[in-house]
Amino acid sequence: MASATVGSVAGYVLSYPRVLLAMARDKSFLARIGGVLPVRRTPAFAIVLHALLASCDVGIRNCEQLAATFGRGFTPFSALLIGNALIETPAVASINVLITLCGVPVLLVWRRSHHPAPTIRED
Repeated sequence: MASATVGSVAGYVLSYPRVLLAMARDKSFLARIGGVLPVRRTPAFAIVLHALLASCDVGIRNCEQLAATFGRGFTPFSALLIGNALIETPAVASINVLITLCGVPVLLVWRRSHHPAPTIRED
């Protein structure tokens, strides 16, 4: 469980600042977050914002809650990104949310086919 959590954290640390950078460059997020350092071309402001939000998230949860959050693959930071997109570009974000929600029936069918409901045996 610990290695899965560390792997999830590594994925978030590497990907979320880049998502913030792309959103800022597309004018879907704060423009300041889209800045990069001139020497190394790294999204330093996005990394700092992500580190602050992740630290706050870790600070308000216990180990079980953190493990459950990473197990679901959804964090409050993801909710912040989705909420911001809905505010900044409501038409595009709404279409994206609807497309994503179209996958829910597929997920439910897949789960049912791979994990059938238990049957009650009568002896």
